Amino acid sequence: MRRGEHRSRISDVDTNRPEASILTVGLVQVIHPAVEPVVALTATDGTASDRVVLSIGQVRVLRYRLATLLDAAKGGTR
Repeated sequence: MRRGEHRSRISDVDTNRPEASILTVGLVQVIHPAVEPVVALTATDGTASDRVVLSIGQVRVLRYRLATLLDAAKGGTR
């Protein structure tokens, strides 16, 4: 945790199957009332790791985009 930040518990994006990448996600709140929280998404593939920090607005839109994609994939192979 960085000074002046509160981080939620990191959640694994676990599908109970072997996956090529390991994903984790967590909420980060800077302890200042004027700053919105952000979501940190980390993808690890072998020894490489990438972190993306998304605004709450981006996460909200991503949620709807993913729901649309999941709906479209319902007829495909799972």
